[in-house]
Amino acid sequence: MKLFRTTFLLLAATLTIAGISSCASSRFASMVPDGQHYLAKSKIVVKNAKDFKDTKDVKTSELNKYLAQAPAKSAGIGFSVLKAEPVIFDSTLLDNSVDAILQRLEYLGYYNSKAETVTKYEGKKASVTYNLTLGKLFPMKDISYSVKDSIMDAIYAKGLSKSLLKEGDKLAESVLELESQRLASLYRDNGYYSFSKNYFFFFADTTATPDSALLSVELRDYTRNETPSAAKPHTQYNIGTVAVVPQGNLKVKSKFLQYLNLIQPSTPYSETVINNTYSRFTSNRLFSTVNIEMTPRDSSTVDCEILLTPSKLQNIGFDLQGSVNSTGLFGVNPSVSYSHKNLFGGGEYFTMAVGGNWQFMFNSPAYTNEFSLSSALSIPRFVGAPARWFSGPVLPKTNIALSYNHQKRPEYDRSIIASSYGYSFNPTPNITIEWTPVRANVVNVYDMDSTFFRSLSSSYLQYSYMTHVDIGGGINA
Repeated sequence: MKLFRTTFLLLAATLTIAGISSCASSRFASMVPDGQHYLAKSKIVVKNAKDFKDTKDVKTSELNKYLAQAPAKSAGIGFSVLKAEPVIFDSTLLDNSVDAILQRLEYLGYYNSKAETVTKYEGKKASVTYNLTLGKLFPMKDISYSVKDSIMDAIYAKGLSKSLLKEGDKLAESVLELESQRLASLYRDNGYYSFSKNYFFFFADTTATPDSALLSVELRDYTRNETPSAAKPHTQYNIGTVAVVPQGNLKVKSKFLQYLNLIQPSTPYSETVINNTYSRFTSNRLFSTVNIEMTPRDSSTVDCEILLTPSKLQNIGFDLQGSVNSTGLFGVNPSVSYSHKNLFGGGEYFTMAVGGNWQFMFNSPAYTNEFSLSSALSIPRFVGAPARWFSGPVLPKTNIALSYNHQKRPEYDRSIIASSYGYSFNPTPNITIEWTPVRANVVNVYDMDSTFFRSLSSSYLQYSYMTHVDIGGGINA
């Protein structure tokens, strides 16, 4: 019966979609002038994909972005389809689409690729198929580099182990672009402020050896957009003055600002240090905006100014909910919450909430009276450990929590006190560790009704309604 119902629903959905698509086609046809067609379908087919070991980088869904014309979007069903406007087919744009696709394939390393279009007409509909024949690949047989400056050459050599250019891999402009970005970031991490990827030039020789490419990488003192006459030596920069400027009336300890800031005077400029500092400031709830401005003072010094705009530090919230069910049980749930983002002037985030839950039924002894109080304090540092251990972009946190709950029913009277002390930190960007060395729960139960206790279905449930103390800890990664 269940299988029949599922099949029926799928069939109904298919027929519905087909019906809507048919309506959309009829509507499009009525909107297209005589003698013209609307683009109903575009399809890209790679005819010789089996001739290559790996064509994962050639995704037809990605190549669709380079089509000069695409059918009307009809994501979803119903009104979104019916409201779409037809795309009037323009055959003169086919060459533009072909050129864009071939340029993209060459960028990916498929040289001298070919593309042909097949257009089919049916009534006022036009469907286009782009048949692609991927071109030749040139594996890199030898990779050499030329860096004239001895200091820059040493930096280049040190970063070679992480190079994206590998002998045997195909020559592709897309990979060369990524490699130039990686190298530019490497130099910006080693004092070369505002260093651009465009200082790298790539030369490929595909004639010296058959079916392969000899690649030469050159670092020059002018960019690809400049002539040799614009050349000027690359120089390393040191950090000059560093000013942390809280805007507005923000009362925060200077020691805490120093802890957040990793940018130090007289040290080599490093883009990673700048980015990590920005992340440390923005990860704290104290600031609504953070701007780090680097200003060159001369040819070897860059000054730093960190501008901080404070956010609203305190917040109070009120909530009141009421309910009633079919049995006539009424419920009232009031709550008040409070938060402070800078409790002691060092970015400590404090929250507290007070709530209640009162349930009752007229002309009945059934009732529940519940009161709860919870508080938590998050300190943006690892209490008990040196700050130098945590110089990454994500701040460690020391977390303290305490809560109290009291519940009174005709069957029992129970109070629970829960507390925990722990840490959360990131040893690597992709790993978060939550360590709670101490966690304690104290449960007190009074006036337990023996009949209710015996009705509990398991020993685990019975344990939760017994007076006891739990102490433990744990770690999650």
